[in-house]
Amino acid sequence: MDALHPLRLFYQGILQLAVAYYHLGNRNWQGCVILLSTGIERLDYFAPEYLGVDIETLLEQSTACLETLQALGPEGVAAFDPAQIPKIAYIRASNP
Repeated sequence: MDALHPLRLFYQGILQLAVAYYHLGNRNWQGCVILLSTGIERLDYFAPEYLGVDIETLLEQSTACLETLQALGPEGVAAFDPAQIPKIAYIRASNP
């Protein structure tokens, strides 16, 4: 809560994605889709990388999840494969 912009925006985006996937686990399609959309929108500012986090890949995978969920609709949310849920990855510094 005390974080300043842009760090605050980054934390909000990460948390929105996490809560979106929590909603998905509860079969709350609408909550998941809304939070995935806003989380993706917030994190787009930080692509391709921020604080060592691979934002670009996280956004690509989260966008794919969102598109799949939109295609499935609320009635098909149970068919979503949870293996598609992305994990946060860090970009390793390369050695010269």
